[in-house]
Amino acid sequence: QSVLSQLGSDPATVALGANLAGRATIIVAANSAALDPGVHAGELVKQAVSLLGGGGGGKPQLAQGGGPNAAALADALAVIRSALTQL
Repeated sequence: QSVLSQLGSDPATVALGANLAGRATIIVAANSAALDPGVHAGELVKQAVSLLGGGGGGKPQLAQGGGPNAAALADALAVIRSALTQL
């Protein structure tokens, strides 16, 4: 929630990824202005974690997920970046 409060009023989305003890974790946060063009953090996480061999999801503004394939973390974050550029 603290990340959401710092995103400001212009449309903004942030995706964070980490390799925690060999397990990949992704968190996506979007402010309310980013929802209008179609950003849904939960859907972005679901797309990304499919590469990690895990699961996840969440609400339109905040979601998380992960999986055991930490080697695919950069590719998973690239999926999120690509999806955002297509909006």
